[in-house]
Amino acid sequence: MNALPLPVSLAAVAEPAAQSGNLNALAEKFSRLMEGSAPPSAAEVSPDSTVGNALLHQDESMRKSLQDMHALAHAQKDGSLNDIDLTSRQVELMYRMSTAQFQFNAMVYLAQGAKSGLQTLMRNQ
Repeated sequence: MNALPLPVSLAAVAEPAAQSGNLNALAEKFSRLMEGSAPPSAAEVSPDSTVGNALLHQDESMRKSLQDMHALAHAQKDGSLNDIDLTSRQVELMYRMSTAQFQFNAMVYLAQGAKSGLQTLMRNQ
């Protein structure tokens, strides 16, 4: 199974953004997030960044899991799998979906922590 290595510190996520040198664009994105407007488009998420790679991997993993679920449903309707194979594939899919959900929740909590830290930093300025 391909496990997504999650960053363990906020510094690891912030390094690519800090090194980009385009602080005005980052400030505008932050202002837009603080105002509650629409999230940045997919074009604004750099695939070279740690967060961009994590999001792309998560999206790919979820799409593959959904495709596998549809394939399993069709195989079940066709009767092409015996009970043992069907059960083992269901357990495998449940494990993959649980892992994907855990990774998604970890990324959400990481993003919320970063947002909270930035809000505190901006309030203290």
